[in-house]
Amino acid sequence: MARAISVIVGTLILLSVGFYLGSRPGEKAIEQLDASRTDFQVKIGEFEARALEAESRRDLWRARSELLAAALLAGDGDYEHAIIGAEWALDLLIRANARPGMHLDLSELQTSMESAVTLLRLGDVEAARVLRRSAEELGILLDRQRA
Repeated sequence: MARAISVIVGTLILLSVGFYLGSRPGEKAIEQLDASRTDFQVKIGEFEARALEAESRRDLWRARSELLAAALLAGDGDYEHAIIGAEWALDLLIRANARPGMHLDLSELQTSMESAVTLLRLGDVEAARVLRRSAEELGILLDRQRA
């Protein structure tokens, strides 16, 4: 009887030691998993920020090309289509500026583009020059941002 009790007590001691040693690496694995989840969330945030910045740059380059096309149309006297292109460029500029992470000050450029649209509506020949100047300013801003 004493021998059976000692075998049971020894078995319980070995099981408790095994359980203690076995559960410790599991806690460490859970801590590592939590740390890797946190790193993953940070990386996702960085990738989303980069994607938004790339979308903003893309829209600004498209706005510049629309401005140049509108300037050509206005120079040819096609104010109706030039208005459409200039308004589209202005919309792209506003959309790009509204995205988070956009660090360019586009307020002066936006004002210049709005005045160009007004000049186009009035049929003023000065509109083509204002559109070209706005496209140049936007190109300079984008080149500075890239550098």
